[in-house]
Amino acid sequence: QRPVADFERARSLEQKEARIEEIKAAAESLFNEVPYHEITLSMIADRLSWTRANLYRYFKSKEEIFLDLDSDSMNRYYDLLMSSLPEGNDYSPDMVASIWATVISNSRMYIKYGLYQNAIIEKNVCESCYLKFKKAFYARSSEFGKRLSEMYGISSAVAMELQLAVYFHAIGKLYMCSLDAETMRMLKNLENSPRFPTMDFNESIRQFTLLCLENITVYQKRCS
Repeated sequence: QRPVADFERARSLEQKEARIEEIKAAAESLFNEVPYHEITLSMIADRLSWTRANLYRYFKSKEEIFLDLDSDSMNRYYDLLMSSLPEGNDYSPDMVASIWATVISNSRMYIKYGLYQNAIIEKNVCESCYLKFKKAFYARSSEFGKRLSEMYGISSAVAMELQLAVYFHAIGKLYMCSLDAETMRMLKNLENSPRFPTMDFNESIRQFTLLCLENITVYQKRCS
């Protein structure tokens, strides 16, 4: 089978979808190699041996590509959560926290995209792309929120607060765990700076999630 880049033009829906997947794979491979702000459409096109004009047939901006990647990783994340915490389970908070932390650890690309999603990616895409992504997010988070509501007797609003708390905590921890050695050295030399312990990403997420779960009913009462 010829590589997608050899096609002169996508003449069918199947070819178009294959090209889109090629573009996203190229962008994600760059994302694993260089900082997000250094990635350009030209770099993505070069990796595919395409011109920028060819790339523009499918995406109008770098942010559109990464929003698509974010959406894909979001769906994988929620698929894992829903299958790992099945309907009617009677798991203890400790077990749920461990499962949730493992799902997050196995979904690090979703968390990594989250570092840039709200402040950069979402603000630089067209309205239709933004609304399509948000519609998908609300559908998936509502689905999992219903599962949490059934498990803990909490409202949909509190279930969403719980999801967002765990998600943004994971983003913060991933950022701290990703600091390069030179940055850590500078921070440690800063007067009165806190001492950063060696962090285990999974264990940190587990402990935070357990703390949230153990206090979720108290939070529900305060919100009522």
